[in-house]
Amino acid sequence: MRNILKYMLGLAVAIMLIVPLTVQAKDTNVYVIDDADLLSSEEETELQTYLASLSADYNYMAITAEYNDYENTHALADAYYTDIYTMNDPGVVFIIDMDNRQIFLSGHGTAKKNLSDADALDVTDNIYKYASKGEYYSCFVKGFDQVNTLLSAGFILRPMRYIVAALLSIVFGFLLTFFWAMSENRKASARATDRMAAAVVAGAAIGASAVIYDSKRTRHASDSGSSGGGGWSSGGGGFSGGGSSSSGGGHSF
Repeated sequence: MRNILKYMLGLAVAIMLIVPLTVQAKDTNVYVIDDADLLSSEEETELQTYLASLSADYNYMAITAEYNDYENTHALADAYYTDIYTMNDPGVVFIIDMDNRQIFLSGHGTAKKNLSDADALDVTDNIYKYASKGEYYSCFVKGFDQVNTLLSAGFILRPMRYIVAALLSIVFGFLLTFFWAMSENRKASARATDRMAAAVVAGAAIGASAVIYDSKRTRHASDSGSSGGGGWSSGGGGFSGGGSSSSGGGHSF
């Protein structure tokens, strides 16, 4: 009997110890899923600790995937997220898709407000070089660091956007100069055409005067018993989700 009581007491203590751990695991807002085995055990632990230090208002998922059977990396990221949360739960997924060789960020719920498609593209533009060099842990940390800045309504560097804007400005400047030059050429051509037309009209007037003079002379000659005539004529003519969807953007590496 005493042994039974000891056994039951030990079982009760074990249950009391296990239940809080289970609840904590269920309610956690951080998941590191290394399905492609790109991180060491130490890196996984450090990444888990780092993500746990971020705002508790959002869920964070750092994922590596070896295979992708979905339409694209965005769909794969959403599938991982909805395995644990709903699409409307606030959170961020950062996935390294080895099948498509792409890194991708997606925002869910209220996270979409400060992590738009353009923001996700800018962040992945800034960090894809780490994935290209095989520095996956650094890629995750650098990426989530910028995401955390955006979720806190902060500002991040966007060099690629500035470079693209500068290139577009240069192209626009060239196009503007080109069209201005074409316009000036057309104006010059129009002036030349006007001058030519004026010359033609003047020449025609002179020719007409000559014909009229000859006609008059002919008529005068006709009056003298000869016959003749003449005449002339002229003519003319005349340059992207519904309310429950996620935001997202990525970069190949």
